[in-house]
Amino acid sequence: MQYAGDRPGDDAKTAAAGSGNGVFVKGCQKFVTTDDLQVAPASTSLMLSLCQKFGVQDPADLEQSILRFTSEKITSLLKRSLTSNQPLTGIHFNVPISPDDATLSMIPGNLCPEKVNETEDKIGDVKIKILQTKINSAVLYAEVGQDFVDLVFGLLSVPLGSMTKAFGQRLSNGCIDNLYRSILGSAEGYMGRDCQNLLLAPELAAFSGSSASQILQVNESAPRKLNINSCFMCFKIGGFSNLSRCRVEYNCRYTNCQNYPKTAQLCELDPKSPGGNSSNSDAYVKRAPQSFMVTDDLGVRPLSLDGSLRVVSEGKIQMKDLVEKEVTLTKFQVMELQRAALMSRGALSSVLLPPKKKKNLKHLRY
Repeated sequence: MQYAGDRPGDDAKTAAAGSGNGVFVKGCQKFVTTDDLQVAPASTSLMLSLCQKFGVQDPADLEQSILRFTSEKITSLLKRSLTSNQPLTGIHFNVPISPDDATLSMIPGNLCPEKVNETEDKIGDVKIKILQTKINSAVLYAEVGQDFVDLVFGLLSVPLGSMTKAFGQRLSNGCIDNLYRSILGSAEGYMGRDCQNLLLAPELAAFSGSSASQILQVNESAPRKLNINSCFMCFKIGGFSNLSRCRVEYNCRYTNCQNYPKTAQLCELDPKSPGGNSSNSDAYVKRAPQSFMVTDDLGVRPLSLDGSLRVVSEGKIQMKDLVEKEVTLTKFQVMELQRAALMSRGALSSVLLPPKKKKNLKHLRY
C-alpha cells in the first residue's frame, strides 16, 4: 500500500537486484572470508596457503559447518570486528563479547603530543574547559559550547568506510581494516567501479555534513531532486499514488485542476532546517545560549550545578585534587578524538592528557 507522499521505489535498483550480480560483487563467484575478515576469491592456492598457515596436515582434521547469519549475529559480527581479530570464531563458538571496559578502556599509547606545534591549524575557535585531576590521571568532564557538541554529534553521520580510510589500522583493535584492504586487494576485479567507490569513499547523506566530516574530508551527497508529472498542488492533495488526477480530462478540458504547467520538481530539504532559513547547516543543536557537559566517555548533557557535583562525587575525587583548564583544540586532537570515540571509554583523557598512565573511572556511566 502506498500513502500520499511516499516516493515510488527505484526501478533501476529493483532490476539490478533481480540480475545475476550481488549487491556489491559481480556474478556468482564464491569467496573465502578468513577469521580476521580478509576476503578473497575461492581457489586451490588459497586453500593450500591457509592449510599451511594453520598447520593443517590432514584434511580429515577439519570439520565443515554452516553458519546462518540472523540480524542479531550480523550485529554481533560488526561489534566483534571492532574489538577482535577473530570475530567468526567468536560467533561460531558463541564466545562472550568482552565488556567494553575490558577491551576499550584505553587506547594503546597516548594520542596527544606533549607539546602542540604552535603553527598547527586550530579548528575555528573551538575552545573547551576541562575539569581534570591535578596529577593528570583523568578528565572528569569538559564544559563546552554548541560548536563542540555539533562536532561530536557529527561523528555519528560519518560512514564506517570513511573512518577506515582516514585511520586505517589505527581505527580499532579489531580487523575491520582487513575488509577495507580486501576491496583493492584480493577482491579487486570482482565488483564494479561504482561499488568500489561506494565502499572505499562513501559519501555522507545530503545535509549531514559537519565539522567532523570536513576534518576527515568526507564528501556530502547532493540533495535529491525528482521531477513529477503533476502540479505541486495536486501532489499535495493526492501524493505519489494519485498524480494522474492533475491530468484527468473530459471534453478536452482538465476537470480536476486548471493549474499550469502540469509538472513540478521536488527537492530534498535539510532536516536540520526544513524551513530553509538556517545560516548554519552544520548545526545539530538549537542555536541558543547554552553550555553543555561532555563526560570522559562522551556523554552529552546540559551543564548544571547538580550534574557537575554528581560527576565529581561519583569520581570519588576530592575538590582539592581537581583543576580546571582551558584548551583550544587542534586538528590533530579532533581527529584523534574521533578515533578515540570508537576505541575508548575514556576518550577525553586519552586525547587531552599528557602521556601518563591514567585512572580508568569505570563507575562513570550514564
